[in-house]
Amino acid sequence: MIFFFRLFLEIIRFPLALRLSWSSLFSQMDGLKPSRFTAISLSAMNRYGLLFLFITGILGNSLNVYVFSRTHFRQNFCVLCLLISSCLNLITVIFGVLIRSLISYNIDLTYNSPIFCKLRYYFIYVSKSASLWLIVFACIDRYLSSSLNILHRQWMTRKKINRIIFSILLLCLVSYTEVFYCMEASFITNGFCMIRDQMCLFIDTTSFLIFNSFLPPSLMLGFGIAMLMNIKHSRQRVGDIQTSIKPINKINRRDKQLISMLLVQVRR
Repeated sequence: MIFFFRLFLEIIRFPLALRLSWSSLFSQMDGLKPSRFTAISLSAMNRYGLLFLFITGILGNSLNVYVFSRTHFRQNFCVLCLLISSCLNLITVIFGVLIRSLISYNIDLTYNSPIFCKLRYYFIYVSKSASLWLIVFACIDRYLSSSLNILHRQWMTRKKINRIIFSILLLCLVSYTEVFYCMEASFITNGFCMIRDQMCLFIDTTSFLIFNSFLPPSLMLGFGIAMLMNIKHSRQRVGDIQTSIKPINKINRRDKQLISMLLVQVRR
């Protein structure tokens, strides 16, 4: 069960896997001559496993939106990033998991539909990429907020926050316009929604690996470690200043809650 669950997670995290058509999948299976049990297992995974992930994904992200949209949280830049990220994850779950699971019931909405095919992958790529980079900047915000340097703590202003969020969404919207050329669902691909040629596959794979699979996790790790170091230094300083223990503890309690929520998002 753990293997199957991790396999489904990889399907969501790496949209290129969704581009394999059923014809190419079964042609590979024919070469391997799978047993009847293997075929039944694959069918069950596609029918019920993806449906389970869709339900849990919708419930989980909906709860995130409910929690992060509360008034006393919404004013914080970190929470605002997590809120928008959860909304974008809902789009990824709907266009990525739901439509993919329908194929197992012989309902392929992208078959011979080039417009919907292009829009589907465009929404998946934009929402997934923007969600990742918003979490990256949420980690940067927590690093700055936990710093002992007052200039670092005051760097994030409302004007800068709006510019950062707008820039992330705009860059993601522009970066994946290549999907409208590379994805096809016509006689070129036998009606299936998939990439049209090897050049598009190389460009798309390279950009996805760099800007989605390598840079975001590396930045999250780096700023996460720096944030934990800031917290360690802050605790040492609090222990030396007995007169300011209570107010600092109150602030740290809220910061700890935000850091815990952020770490949960990063682990996903």
